[in-house]
Amino acid sequence: MKNYCGLVVAFALMAAASIFSCKKDKFRQPSAENVRLSIDSLTMTQFYALRIYVSWNMPDGYVLDPNVPTDKKASEHGICYNYTGNPTISDFKKKEYAGNAPDYVSLYLPESFRTIYFRVYVIINDIPYYSSQKSISTSGLRDPWEKELISGDFFDIREVVYDDNYGFAILGSVHTTDSPDSCWARLIKVDGEGNIQWSKDYRDHSYYQPYQLLKTRDGYAIISGRKDAAEGDILITKINASGVQVNRFVLDNAVNTLKGVYENSGQQLVLYTTKQHKNESSGAIWTWILDWPDQAVGEINYNVYDDFYQGGEAKKSIGNPEGWTCIRYIHIGSILNVTHYGADNHYKWNHEIESNEFGPKSGTMAGVNIRLNIQKNPVVLTYATFTPRRSISSLAVLDANTGRLLWQGFIYDPTFSIRSNGRTMATDFCQDIDGNYYSTGTSQSVDSNRVSRFIFKHNAEGRAQWYYRVSETDAITRKNVHSILITPEKMIYLFGTQKPEGASEANTRLYIFRAKE
Repeated sequence: MKNYCGLVVAFALMAAASIFSCKKDKFRQPSAENVRLSIDSLTMTQFYALRIYVSWNMPDGYVLDPNVPTDKKASEHGICYNYTGNPTISDFKKKEYAGNAPDYVSLYLPESFRTIYFRVYVIINDIPYYSSQKSISTSGLRDPWEKELISGDFFDIREVVYDDNYGFAILGSVHTTDSPDSCWARLIKVDGEGNIQWSKDYRDHSYYQPYQLLKTRDGYAIISGRKDAAEGDILITKINASGVQVNRFVLDNAVNTLKGVYENSGQQLVLYTTKQHKNESSGAIWTWILDWPDQAVGEINYNVYDDFYQGGEAKKSIGNPEGWTCIRYIHIGSILNVTHYGADNHYKWNHEIESNEFGPKSGTMAGVNIRLNIQKNPVVLTYATFTPRRSISSLAVLDANTGRLLWQGFIYDPTFSIRSNGRTMATDFCQDIDGNYYSTGTSQSVDSNRVSRFIFKHNAEGRAQWYYRVSETDAITRKNVHSILITPEKMIYLFGTQKPEGASEANTRLYIFRAKE
């Protein structure tokens, strides 16, 4: 019996040794010199978007794909990084699991002017292997600051213009909480450092809502409309460079909506206006020449033949010596019409921007703003909203003579998948002296937990250049962005309002953000 037990124990020990030996051969670790990992190059596609080109050379018989039926495979591979050097998997990392190893790994790291160190890694049998490190420094906007100006009443920004002398004029509408039926214009002049030079109110005996500010050669012109546009008229207030009102003129109730305004070579104001007919499908178009102090001439008046008013229309429009261009909605908002009329008010062309151009799903189109670029072509800022709560914005540049689309560039937060899990709501755009476009607005995740203001740059040909995230807020309604302007020195300014948490409308604050590209 004793001999039998000894044999059993001997056989058991031999089996265990055999199993251990097989496992040892089966899971033999490769040497470090046989795992040849390297970072070939680092590039930045914009401020914070990095593309890391890598080589994944595994030992013979070993694979990176964890789905391959072999024991000689990596359980994980990717990029690790930190801001101090020699990163490991205990620092930040991005994993790559799918199939064959990618030629490059994309990362979005919103860190301005930081040096980031990277290493490629693989994990085999719970042991990590690393490449040598490489580093790159991010860029961004330099020397940002933000100032708040307390209004003391409800102040809503209507328009901001650059004053050509390193200052800005900010037009706002004002009312007090105890006088909701009273509204007037306020013009605030600030210098490039955000300091108020003067602030003046322009009250009238009637309710006039200011909605456009025009910089003239000797001051400004504020264009305001009556509370009830269907029965109202248009008030033009002329102001000198010091903010003193020097004249006013009211276009009577033959006016319904302002479509465009500019100052001609004779320092006269030229206004394009419309008046809707009672049948709501057509109306009269007027051209007014306002020669200060008191002469106004209605030049052209005729019925519109293309159902101008059908389906409603947007308020955004522009005017110049060649005519005027406006944004209209039709087909329940799925199509945006950009329509141009010549200086004689005759129809010239129409361009449709459809929501399906933004993606395969149908959505609702919105026209945000329209301006002329330095080539005198109309540029339209739009966004399409999809359900549930998803949206993407775009810039569309049209040919001034034909309305043909020259290019369209999309605006989106790179941290969100386009058209899938985020909202990008652009609110304004501008152009610098080199033809580059800068847009702004707010972006947020679908669950609204992540909200931020942004600046997005396209070059003159529409190619996306970079995305910059301004300091985040916890609610999109607390801090909005109304306007963006850039000086010839590439100094970028944002203008918006903020209502502190729990405060009344009377505590609305104007803020100015500035940064250098």
